[in-house]
Amino acid sequence: MDQYFAEHWAEIIGLIGLAITLYGAGKAALSLYTTPVLAGEENATRIMSNNPEDWKNTPKARAAVKQYKAALTGFACVAVGTFLQALPLAISLLF
Repeated sequence: MDQYFAEHWAEIIGLIGLAITLYGAGKAALSLYTTPVLAGEENATRIMSNNPEDWKNTPKARAAVKQYKAALTGFACVAVGTFLQALPLAISLLF
């Protein structure tokens, strides 16, 4: 197994990078998906007071935070996956 990894390390790292990129792209795309019913529920603004602290608990605010975190995770995976794909190429070119 060690000899196999020594001979094919670039392909293995590239494959891992591709898998992470695929996961990240899917996560980012799915985080932006919505339906008319969900959009209506999320955009039902209910301002209960003039205090911005109360606005954090509205459906729209919670949905925006959830969407932001999911998209951030997805794009971070895309960045890591791209780096892992580029790493073997950079090493093979430099050494």
